[in-house]
Amino acid sequence: MKMLTVIGARPQFIKAAAVSRVLLTYPDVEEVILHTGQHYDADMSDIFFAETGLPQPKYNIHVSGLNHGAMTGQMMEKIEEVLLIEKPDWVLVFGDTNSTLAGALAAKKLHIKVAHVEAGLRSYNMAMPEEINRILTDRISDILFCPTATAMENLEKEGYEAFPIQRVNIGDVMLDAAMMFTPQAKRPAGDVPDNFILATVHRAQTTDNAKHLSEVFEALEKVNAVFAARGIALPLETQGTTGDADRFEKGLAFQVGTYGDRINKMRDATPDCQKHLQDDLSAFCFGDTYTRGTLNLKEREMLTMAVIGAIGGADPQFRSHVAGTLEAGASK
Repeated sequence: MKMLTVIGARPQFIKAAAVSRVLLTYPDVEEVILHTGQHYDADMSDIFFAETGLPQPKYNIHVSGLNHGAMTGQMMEKIEEVLLIEKPDWVLVFGDTNSTLAGALAAKKLHIKVAHVEAGLRSYNMAMPEEINRILTDRISDILFCPTATAMENLEKEGYEAFPIQRVNIGDVMLDAAMMFTPQAKRPAGDVPDNFILATVHRAQTTDNAKHLSEVFEALEKVNAVFAARGIALPLETQGTTGDADRFEKGLAFQVGTYGDRINKMRDATPDCQKHLQDDLSAFCFGDTYTRGTLNLKEREMLTMAVIGAIGGADPQFRSHVAGTLEAGASK
């Protein structure tokens, strides 16, 4: 039996490592791993392959840094190409990311069976992209591997007894991973207390909403008052899609593509002693910030125009971003 495992985000690497280790004990199962590239840098991707023993992916389709529709669509297109080459019996997907949904949809449209690990989980918040992904993936899968009895109950409430879909409570694969990798755990370097709580704040619904983010920190402050002796660390996921190697190049390309040839004329007219400022603007304002997928161009231009106008004293830049806002599709 050939199984194509589709992964692309940090939690999926950890889950897949636990499952793949077991699959290797079955000589009649051939696993082919496809990495969508949704998480792609060393700290969000490479380190998990290096430290968990997860086999290197046979395919990496390098799709990241796009809005949800574009990302899912491009993933489907490229996953389909691999499916037509490999012709697997099953496609295995994990969790609730865009990679999950893209893998399931691409497989199902080719009449390939789909297995979903961590099925049946629900937040009942349809504003979360993950909730949409998990509901749709569950519905088109052929077998649902649920982590808890509650997940099984959620599917029963949604009428899954009437669907020709097998449902199995297999337990929490993240617990399996935690037990599997505990012997490899190392004490972090630096001054770390013996007992501590680790909190992560990274969902877009929280980090992109000032009210929600302030409420989270207020809650953490109250929790920290109780657990002050333990400490709370907050590793924040990057929203960036560029790095040192391509930040300037992509930033300048974005500027020219958005504002036209006047960018090149402005750079040519800049004195040599100030060219580094233009380079930094291209790299860090446009290459780092404008290439992120959270906001669209019109929203970014409107915010930038508003901030520059509020600061004052930058009339040329303000006029430039007024023009950019109009070109991006905003009305007067």
